[in-house]
Amino acid sequence: MTLEGRPSSAWWSQARLLPMLLWATAGVCAIAGLMSLWLASRVPSTISGEELTSRMDNSWTLLATATGLLLIITGVVWLAWQRGLARLLLAEGDMRRSPQMQMVAWVIPVVAWWWPLRDIRELHGFFDADEVEFTDLTRRWWICWLAFGALQLVAAWIEGSVHTAPGVRVTFVVTGLAGLAALPAAHFATMMVRQLTGHVVTALGH
Repeated sequence: MTLEGRPSSAWWSQARLLPMLLWATAGVCAIAGLMSLWLASRVPSTISGEELTSRMDNSWTLLATATGLLLIITGVVWLAWQRGLARLLLAEGDMRRSPQMQMVAWVIPVVAWWWPLRDIRELHGFFDADEVEFTDLTRRWWICWLAFGALQLVAAWIEGSVHTAPGVRVTFVVTGLAGLAALPAAHFATMMVRQLTGHVVTALGH
């Protein structure tokens, strides 16, 4: 395959930055996850959620804030990178969804659990590359991503509805597992981004 268009300099910057952001976000999530598991082991049997929160130091608040900011920044760069790739490939053939709709699909409830995976696979299909290998890679990435998201939702639900010591302990455990799930998700996502970027380089004849 030979591309007719050329990626913008901004897209190349996003392609270089995205793997670093993915690993930085995963690292902070993993640290937060380990801290959550440690906190789960230190929850007294008689403490309430509100009392435990008041005892937690500023380091936890800073870590949680850093995690949230990194997730937002990484998400924005990911969307920009995917949109740029989709716009580049749009000239090569029809797509199921426009570049704009591919971005929107990430934030639509229920739809976000399936459409983005199909969009990424469709983008890969424009290149002369091994579909079986990439399908397996995206499957692993998506399972880890769904696990991360689902565990975060479960932890938030428990935190909002259960305020006893056992409930607080379970919240920390689930949050900890979610943080650790970010590591394999980042690993597979990085491989996927580098493969797609590499296909662009090959198609340009660089």
